[in-house]
Amino acid sequence: GLAKSALLVQLAKAKFKLASSSTNGMREFSWLISKQIKNSDPAAHCIQRHLSVAKFLGCPEIFQYPIAVSDTDKDSAVKKLVAAGININKMLAIHAGGGWLSRRWPSQNFGLLCQKIKGEFDLDIVLIGGKEGGSGEKGLNEEILSYAGNAKIFDMSGKFSLKELCAFFNMCKVFVGNEAGPAHIANALNVQSVAILGPTDAARTGPYKGRTAVIQKSVPCQPCRNRNCPNPICMTQISVDEVFREVAKKIKAGL
Repeated sequence: GLAKSALLVQLAKAKFKLASSSTNGMREFSWLISKQIKNSDPAAHCIQRHLSVAKFLGCPEIFQYPIAVSDTDKDSAVKKLVAAGININKMLAIHAGGGWLSRRWPSQNFGLLCQKIKGEFDLDIVLIGGKEGGSGEKGLNEEILSYAGNAKIFDMSGKFSLKELCAFFNMCKVFVGNEAGPAHIANALNVQSVAILGPTDAARTGPYKGRTAVIQKSVPCQPCRNRNCPNPICMTQISVDEVFREVAKKIKAGL
């Protein structure tokens, strides 16, 4: 429903241009470029809204799992993991990024979570994310390592291609992360996952189907969708213990 998306469609010079509606309909004059296909349920998940376009064209509304992963991508991911000294048969993945600052659970909490996981389960914890330092995802992972103390965890920031990341997730016992691309990828791969959500609406943009447990606090201002909230209580009120309990359930379910 955005003008920048509609512009790309316009540049493709297609005769017919269709688009699914956002929560509040087409925005930023994008309705001048594309025909809006409205969903009968305004509260529907965004994936259901996108599938409404397929339905308009006479296609079945099918959403299938999992994402296909090639042997080449798996072999490449395995080589990188083994070279880092990681046991590929006993892995748990953590993604502490989230694009918006308000979607990030505190790195200190992730560090304490790593301690609790290592204290109870024989798993290698693998931190993933982009290669950017400072306030970027590698920087977040470095903070987690400092808070984790003696917990043996591995930082694989910036090490995987997107396809290798998919192969890596397929080998993990559990994925844990904030609402971001990796969480949705793990969910689409049907990996046992725990997603930590804050300022957004889980029913609208959260993990769709799959085997993901969503942890989210109900606070008066939620969902605010404020990218730079100065006081993200929806995230800070989520305790390490409640995340660990869900993670432990997922680990035990996969053993």
